Amino acid sequence: EAVGALAAGVAHDFNNLLTTIRGYAELLIEDLAPDDPMRSDIERIRQAGEQATSLTSQLLAFSRKQIPSPEVLDLNVAIDDISSVLRRVIGEDIELYTATQGSPAFIYADATQIQQIIMNLAVNARAAMPDGGKLTIETTLVELDEHDIVRSSREKPGSYVKMTVTDNRTETNDEEIRAGLFDSASTAKQSQETGLGIPVVRGIAKQNGGFIRADSRPGEGSTFEIYLPRAKRRASTDRSDTALQGSGTVLVVEDEPLVRELTCRILRESGYTVLEAADGIEAYNRAVEHRGEIELVLTDVVMPRMGGVRLVSKLQTARPGIKALFVSGYADRAVMYRGLPDSRVAVLQKPYAAERLLRMVKAAIAG
Repeated sequence: EAVGALAAGVAHDFNNLLTTIRGYAELLIEDLAPDDPMRSDIERIRQAGEQATSLTSQLLAFSRKQIPSPEVLDLNVAIDDISSVLRRVIGEDIELYTATQGSPAFIYADATQIQQIIMNLAVNARAAMPDGGKLTIETTLVELDEHDIVRSSREKPGSYVKMTVTDNRTETNDEEIRAGLFDSASTAKQSQETGLGIPVVRGIAKQNGGFIRADSRPGEGSTFEIYLPRAKRRASTDRSDTALQGSGTVLVVEDEPLVRELTCRILRESGYTVLEAADGIEAYNRAVEHRGEIELVLTDVVMPRMGGVRLVSKLQTARPGIKALFVSGYADRAVMYRGLPDSRVAVLQKPYAAERLLRMVKAAIAG
């Protein structure tokens, strides 16, 4: 819990730094010839930035502060990515084994929420095996028909990726394990260290269209099966430079100078006309003074003097039809959506890569 609180507290500043590091590394790589000797060095900087971003997401899984952003992902890759962190979490006395499906196990879910499921079950197992033991995580592709589902539950037939998490805890209570799927109080003991419980795992699975089953047998340990709907195919993405090019005028509002300069440069080099401002008041004045069209305001949510939500409200009155895309380095949902009329409003979360920035800007203008 302390690690999660610390990670959430520093996320804003850390995400601003990561946006700048990754962004300028990407720009440098694009400017270098394929055989330039400096290219590999800068590529390592970019990769280190990506690893730092991944680590931040994994730490934030403890605090439940990351904003859900579902995408098509391979559950096998997600397990492999978090395994090194898991080994540190469960300690040296517990052996970790992973047996992932040979073929891709595509699901449509939020990567951080999936990490949270895995992390929470690992912490749960660690609390139940204070003297050490064995933790196994495996994946399989399954087809469930009417005969395979529990009719009294909300389970549905279909194609699923099943993730099975098994431990060999010696003391098991099947009734308590099953009750824990629905009652947060029943798993309070296991979740003291993170504030999380099995109901959280159930909630995440349900939110992503899946469900959880649990079983325990004296002397054999406990088993948790997470069923998540299988994605039919990986979403195709056009990564060509042409697909990322755009046009129109974008008003960029960002109080962090390095992030603002980087964002403006990326947009200009991709064909956009860019106006920039350091806060909401400056942005509003620039918009009023500008004689031409402004297709989009790209604004941070939390800023000094005037925040992004109030700015957009004023701009939509002064310039009806202007589109908005919010940006934030905060990982806390309460801060992220502070004042937004709808939590479904598109939010670009830092740290972001140039490609994601350009895709979301293009989609916001088109939408």
